[in-house]
Amino acid sequence: RAEHAEALEQLHKEIGDHSPVIWLTLRQHNRKWVDEGARLRQLVEAVLQQYPNAAFILDGMHDTRGSADAIMACQQAVFDRVGVSFTEAQALFSLADAYVMPYSNACTFHMVTPRPGVVHGLKGWIPEDAFEPAKTEAPIPARVVHGTRVETGNDTYDEWVTTCDYELPVEPVIDELLAVLEELSDATT
Repeated sequence: RAEHAEALEQLHKEIGDHSPVIWLTLRQHNRKWVDEGARLRQLVEAVLQQYPNAAFILDGMHDTRGSADAIMACQQAVFDRVGVSFTEAQALFSLADAYVMPYSNACTFHMVTPRPGVVHGLKGWIPEDAFEPAKTEAPIPARVVHGTRVETGNDTYDEWVTTCDYELPVEPVIDELLAVLEELSDATT
């Protein structure tokens, strides 16, 4: 965190008194959620219905710009940090109360700053039930939502469960995130 203290302070100021803060990791290059940007925009809007003071931090590699732009179009408290370095993202993750992310390297953020959240991915690639995304001294299991495989037409790409894209209706992700946020709310009252 010390290496990225200025970026951490800047985002902290931008977030201000927004709460809860939800981290959204985007993914585009493989094992991607089809229509991720549109689905996560729906998630942002649904969460804001119940938590009007919520804020969202967007994370992802440069190739997720299209998804980020779709989410940013809702013009709410969404803070775009797509394209920052992995170590900067790791530091910024400490500002989040909860997360929604694909089963990917981003799960290691949980190792340094454990948080409750939702992990989504292709059935057969990610665990069936709640699991700890990265081993920590204080285990906090992630809720799991499974998508279904989508054929791209590229036989080499489609034959490997480790690279397949997936369809996932947003409603189960919203439900799981709202349950996480309710648990957080109950814990602070």
